[in-house]
Amino acid sequence: MQYPFERITLPSLGQGYKNSLSVGTVNLYPLTAKHEDILCSPGLYRDYLHFDTKLKDIIVNDDVDIDDILQVDVEGIMLASKMLSFGPKQQSSITCPHCSEKDNYIINLANFKPVEATVPTDKIYEYKGYQIHFNIPTYGLFKQSTNSADLLKKSVSVIFDSNMNIIGTDKFFTNVFLYKDYQKFRKYLKSVVPCITPEIGIPCKMCDKIIKIPFKFDRNFFGMDGTYKVRLHSEILALIYSSNGGFTHSDIYNMPISLRMVYIKELMDIKNKEQEQIKKSQNGPSSHAISRPDIPK
Repeated sequence: MQYPFERITLPSLGQGYKNSLSVGTVNLYPLTAKHEDILCSPGLYRDYLHFDTKLKDIIVNDDVDIDDILQVDVEGIMLASKMLSFGPKQQSSITCPHCSEKDNYIINLANFKPVEATVPTDKIYEYKGYQIHFNIPTYGLFKQSTNSADLLKKSVSVIFDSNMNIIGTDKFFTNVFLYKDYQKFRKYLKSVVPCITPEIGIPCKMCDKIIKIPFKFDRNFFGMDGTYKVRLHSEILALIYSSNGGFTHSDIYNMPISLRMVYIKELMDIKNKEQEQIKKSQNGPSSHAISRPDIPK
């Protein structure tokens, strides 16, 4: 059974696309236990295979290659799918960097909002007679990069000197581009490339100073550990058992996570009410007591 998809707005608002994403939205199928299993698999962490598998599975638009999606939009898709499945608020154990006290906090993922930017149509940066032609980083380019500096360099498509001769990127960055000018270029790119809010702040429960929570596109933010896998399958088993055959393993495994949460809550409420009725009947007067005649003495 295929459940209805959700439509979300892309952080880029469709800038830079020539396919169905150019309208600024993407259609997503809901996450299921299958995707939770994928995000729990350490063997898929290499080269972002766990994200690749999930993205290919949930993106409805059939004219989209995930490697051609802008990196910021992949981040937006991952963030939206997590909120649609688990809700915007999640609990996390955090150690305050100011007082070193560790406690549980509720983080509202909805506060990680897209930061809009207007991408220039020509994508050219002028520098002392040089023309630096650049692209907005894609997910595919992100996976090929070792760090942010490498990603920035790979985002440069071609460089021309004042005579319109092509200059090698490595040579330009090593011999021509001064560090302070490189930093200006980096700052410029940040101003024209859409992004997700880099961090949000929450007050510490002990010292009341602000704890900064960074947004990170990594397995710690979006992935799940092995202990979650155990809880997941215990939950599936409990739902099958509690439903008295109403659900099969396949039903639950391919069910949207948000819908599974509803069924679990409802079944727990039903079972709790049944237990309360059983306790009341056990504590009340016995319905099987033998009625004896009232014989006068």
